[in-house]
Amino acid sequence: MKGTRYSLLLLALRQSALAPALTYLALVAAVYASDAGPPVAAGTVTAVGLLPVCAWLARLVASAESAPFADITLLRLGGPARRQLIWWVSTMLVGAAFTVVAIVWARIANPHPYPARTVLLLVLLHLVQAACGAGLGGLLARPYPVANGVAVLVVTGVMVASLVVVQLPPVGPMVKAFAGDGSTDAAQVAAVLEATAVAVALLLCGCLFSRRAATR
Repeated sequence: MKGTRYSLLLLALRQSALAPALTYLALVAAVYASDAGPPVAAGTVTAVGLLPVCAWLARLVASAESAPFADITLLRLGGPARRQLIWWVSTMLVGAAFTVVAIVWARIANPHPYPARTVLLLVLLHLVQAACGAGLGGLLARPYPVANGVAVLVVTGVMVASLVVVQLPPVGPMVKAFAGDGSTDAAQVAAVLEATAVAVALLLCGCLFSRRAATR
């Protein structure tokens, strides 16, 4: 997609992107420092870790340019909604790279079998959480004047609320369904669908609100 390579380049040049990247790698290393147990349960932990990481990366992508250059890029990309979508795609590409790292790391370090079905499920869980994070981060960046401290509080609040209230997607139901005991197939499917719905809603809201903000 036009502009995605440019957004990824801007993100790669930002030293502040190292903090969420290293934080996620530290999480993966901690989970698989010893026998992590059943592959899906362990992978759920690294999957939900992508939500705050991708939320912050999405914010960094959106704020990589100064205001004058951002206005030029906006015109070049054809509007605020398209720009928002490109930021989301760029963040998802990074999230996909982290997904590969987490699953390959798990396969090497965790002494449990990883059949193809399990690997595909883990890919899905990671990408869904990455999509939720990318959508959330898109609501906490340009064109919205959200301060860094407020953005941190919002992302932290979403994570804590969804972990404490297990019925609240996108994190709670997924952790309960895949990392808890006695979960059913129906609960697992519902958890994935709920998280997917949250990701889609966040992306649509970001595109809609950015368009409205640009017309004011």
